[in-house]
Amino acid sequence: MKMNSLIVVVLLKSSHAFHSPHTLHHHPSRPSTDNTPSTTRGGAAALHMSFESKKSKEPLPTETDTIVIGSGLAGLSCAALLSHNDVPTLVLESHDAIGGAAHSWIRKGFHFESGPSLYSGLSIDRSANPLKNIYQIIGEEPEWITYDRWGTVLPNGKKFAAKIGPEEFGDVLDEHGGPGAREEFDGLMKRMEDLGDAAQALTSMALREDAGAIITLGRYPKELFTTLKLGTKLTEPFKIIMDEIELKNEFVINWLDMLCFLLQGLPASGTMNAVIGYMLADWYRPGVTLDFPKGGSGELAAALARGVEKKSGGRVCVNRHVDEILVSDGRASGVKLSDGSVIKAKNVVSNADPFVTSKLLSKARSEGK
Repeated sequence: MKMNSLIVVVLLKSSHAFHSPHTLHHHPSRPSTDNTPSTTRGGAAALHMSFESKKSKEPLPTETDTIVIGSGLAGLSCAALLSHNDVPTLVLESHDAIGGAAHSWIRKGFHFESGPSLYSGLSIDRSANPLKNIYQIIGEEPEWITYDRWGTVLPNGKKFAAKIGPEEFGDVLDEHGGPGAREEFDGLMKRMEDLGDAAQALTSMALREDAGAIITLGRYPKELFTTLKLGTKLTEPFKIIMDEIELKNEFVINWLDMLCFLLQGLPASGTMNAVIGYMLADWYRPGVTLDFPKGGSGELAAALARGVEKKSGGRVCVNRHVDEILVSDGRASGVKLSDGSVIKAKNVVSNADPFVTSKLLSKARSEGK
């Protein structure tokens, strides 16, 4: 079976939607003060609805250009960009709310967050964050709340408010890292400067896997040279640099491990240099802030969904479970829903995980399609 009409989208690269570790004290719930409609789930929890489709009463089309299965941030980003470019796009979400991990719900008057909880590069106009770039393209985005520090608890029980950025971090290193901590971190920042510049040089919007990359990357010759100059060093594990500069201070190493956990759940030693470089360049520049969408994480998806539905051919549907991806002549040609209805399409994009996507193709595979 050819895969040229089936695109699997699992994760939005460098979205900066990070999971918070247990050492960071974010408020897990807060009283809800809005009157946003909600639906009861299991008689116990009410789901916070950040987005209500204006087209929900319209019948589903029997045919469209592109179907996106799943409404995670990656799927909605794909759909919003397609719709922005006048490609009729239908998003089908099995759940009763959009956003995948990025949604919120209300239980007994308290507002809860699921999934991502730490964001950066979204409230500023000139940003290397590709999610921000997508918001700028489609002309929709949440209202941002900014802050510059988080509560931190050390293993010995000490607590302090850690400020993001370089302004106060030297004092944190002196107090908690002891002799040599500030010098080691300063040496690390200097060593990672070129890697940070290279990691942020090219916009993700220019990256693609076909011959068209020559055109899109050709618009950024200086940035492309900056990235290519470092070659495979960007993809090497950070442990090589840790050994090279003899990084030994326990506090500095533990601090880097915590930051890398926020990024992707790995210790610093196993994280790619590009990720570390991007993080240090972004989080330790003067005046940097962290961001949070007003109204909760669901607003990230709601803005993308509004972008999808701005055009007449775009639509986002919840409670629409896809049972099967249909395949004809070696190409994905549509989907079959759990209610038996069929929607034909020129292209099918799966924002489901690889295992679910494989299951959706199991019938076509068994039939040799």
